[in-house]
Amino acid sequence: MNSNLRGSLANSDSTSSTPPSKRASLNSNSNNKLSTANNGSRLSMRNSTVPQAPHCPASNIKVYVRCRSRNQREVKENSDVVVSTQGKTGKEVILKHGNTTKTYTFDGVLGAESDQESVYEGVAKDVLDDMLKGYNCTIFAYGQTGTGKTYTMSGDLQTNINGKLTEEAGIMPRVLFDLFGRLSKVPEYSVKVSFIELYNEDIIDLLSEDDGRPLKIYDDTNNKRSVVIHGMDEVYIKTPEEGLDLVKLGSNKRKNQD
Repeated sequence: MNSNLRGSLANSDSTSSTPPSKRASLNSNSNNKLSTANNGSRLSMRNSTVPQAPHCPASNIKVYVRCRSRNQREVKENSDVVVSTQGKTGKEVILKHGNTTKTYTFDGVLGAESDQESVYEGVAKDVLDDMLKGYNCTIFAYGQTGTGKTYTMSGDLQTNINGKLTEEAGIMPRVLFDLFGRLSKVPEYSVKVSFIELYNEDIIDLLSEDDGRPLKIYDDTNNKRSVVIHGMDEVYIKTPEEGLDLVKLGSNKRKNQD
């Protein structure tokens, strides 16, 4: 059995309109794309193959909102708390400003009480299940600067003395460790990683030795619903630790560190 896995992970801000893409087996993208509401980062997951994934019969796209608490600067400035949720997990975000209250409903809402593990279990784990079943899946986070996208997607990329992830590890490192844990039962497989950044409309390969070389994006002639990033490096990995090293390498090269 040869298991060729396809998935993508992305972290985006609010300065570009060009969509991210991937052509790797396990792919981490960093780009600047959309925006979100006050004190929240949106997590979207998409299963782009047909038929639809078994756990999301109504739609191939699900949207989650993670709301953080006020940071030290906001507490010091005595900023108003205008966002509330239904606790650790729920489906509604309540915005209250003055005498006006509005409620917005999503596929899932992760309140300030949510931790990194609950975010992974609630958002990403089912997507990894679908990828292993052959679906082409994407998870990406977008929101304003300072809403917690990088923390949610990357978090702590270090391991403890026992080689385990810390409690602050984000979705990407958790996916790597979970993936290889499952693949240990598969006789033959391959995993490739790529890491790109979309910055000021340029696509930068963060794993390439040719720093700053912009890449070109083309329509896939074999699949009209897809695109190809020409010249993007794809690195084979055999362990989650190798994947983490590549994420660290690429993260250090990012022009946008927010």
